[in-house]
Amino acid sequence: MCVEFNGHGGESSAEMAARVQTTLKSLQQQHGGQRLVVVTHGGFLFHSFRWIHAMAVDRSRDDERTPNACICIIQATDNSPSWRVVLWGSTQHLTTQE
Repeated sequence: MCVEFNGHGGESSAEMAARVQTTLKSLQQQHGGQRLVVVTHGGFLFHSFRWIHAMAVDRSRDDERTPNACICIIQATDNSPSWRVVLWGSTQHLTTQE
């Protein structure tokens, strides 16, 4: 996978990874200590997970699909740039009947 490729004037994987990092850092600075709900797409989740775990972006995503309509919970540590994954890819809410 070429992380610099941006077909048809779109965003490359490297550009998206940088945008994800900037967004997460900004959310932490603006809303530190608050709970937020962020609704996003798989690309943002992919790059969030990789950034939190200091993983390279230049790998195929085929073996790492995050389920559609899943819940992912990440947590920022106050006064620290670190984040952690609390829950990832949960679809339990889709099978629970009331």
